[in-house]
Amino acid sequence: MRISRLVIVVMLALFACYGITLAEEKPDLRKIRAVVSGTPIYEGEIQIELQKILPGSFHGTMSAEKLAEYEKKALDALVEQELLFQAAVAGGVNPDKKQTESDIKDIQKNYQSKKDYQKALELTGIAEKDLAHFIERGRYASQFKKQEVDDKVKVTDDMVKAHYEQNRSSYLKPRVFKVSHILVKVPPTALAEEKAKLKAKAEATLKKLKEGANFAEVAYADSDDDTAMVGGQMRPFHEGQTELPFEEAVKKLNAGEISGIVETIYGYHIIKLHEAEERRQVPFEEIKDKIRKNIEEKERKRLQDELMNRLRPKAKIEYSPKG
Repeated sequence: MRISRLVIVVMLALFACYGITLAEEKPDLRKIRAVVSGTPIYEGEIQIELQKILPGSFHGTMSAEKLAEYEKKALDALVEQELLFQAAVAGGVNPDKKQTESDIKDIQKNYQSKKDYQKALELTGIAEKDLAHFIERGRYASQFKKQEVDDKVKVTDDMVKAHYEQNRSSYLKPRVFKVSHILVKVPPTALAEEKAKLKAKAEATLKKLKEGANFAEVAYADSDDDTAMVGGQMRPFHEGQTELPFEEAVKKLNAGEISGIVETIYGYHIIKLHEAEERRQVPFEEIKDKIRKNIEEKERKRLQDELMNRLRPKAKIEYSPKG
């Protein structure tokens, strides 16, 4: 597996946002944060790993506590990766030096000059002499993990079917309702007199509907809810997803019927039921792929945990504070 493109992307990303996604005070990127059986892991490597695991919505605004939590995850990932790499080497894997040299040349081609390339390395905290190990560690750790974990995950059709049969009750789809509603919003601070006026407004609206007014048109004109723009139509929801008084009122309706005034914490509602899909057993054919994936994920985690529990006691891992 070639990872040179990933290294390039991470380097460039770090180059572009250095001082924004990193901590406010620029850390010493050559500070050793951990030593795994003699091999150091530097602060710069943690910052690179951090770019890969930070949420996509992160734009430089994160509390120090939360950032420290993600940095710990990044360090843990690198320690695990180093353990896997060392196990691969101990198991007879010899890093392909020619491939590594080719990867480094590919990286260098993405910079206009040797000076730009060295500047990018400087910003990442990876010394040129360490770049080969940075590349090889990721590649061979990934290969070793595939060999010892991914390739050993075996989930048969019989296992998937047996899981479904043993957990049939977990694959019951709840009732789903499709409704429209009109809301007369009541402020939480409303006093009795104001609430009475708002309820009278809701009752006047209900009267119009009973006299034959079009529900969608009345919702557009009178509802205080955002759904007014679409005639009061809500997204389909299942049991347990709405306020209890709202749900209980919906359950009493037949398709096409309109409720009376229903009070919730939001105010006074008038509800029209369009359709109610009854609770049903999800067929095996419909859910089997998801079951297989869940079983595979659990088995992969079990094998991964077993592997790391074998490797950690054999290694000497020393941590240093960030400061």
